[in-house]
Amino acid sequence: MKKHDSNLAEPKMVLRWLFSQKDRLLTCGISIAGDAFEVVTLPHWDVGHGSMERFTSARAALERHAEIAAALRADGWTPAAYTRKHPARARADMLSGDRDSPSVAEAGAR
Repeated sequence: MKKHDSNLAEPKMVLRWLFSQKDRLLTCGISIAGDAFEVVTLPHWDVGHGSMERFTSARAALERHAEIAAALRADGWTPAAYTRKHPARARADMLSGDRDSPSVAEAGAR
């Protein structure tokens, strides 16, 4: 039987926020890839300039996501959509390795 290498697992998005500013969109999210947590920032108008930072703990990834979101808001970006999963559930899923896809809700449709 072939051993599965968790470091080669397909990343699974567990937290995703879509920000808008004028006619531009930017996604900031957290994915689980094996034993790592990846904070991904992707400008939709220039996907070649996206970034990914890897963390070994869910807490560090969540803190970095919060820093990026705060900086975007300070620069005039507004949340347009976000994952519908409750933050505590998303965090628990991140720690447990739950790979269910989160749904996305409009930011104004609470």
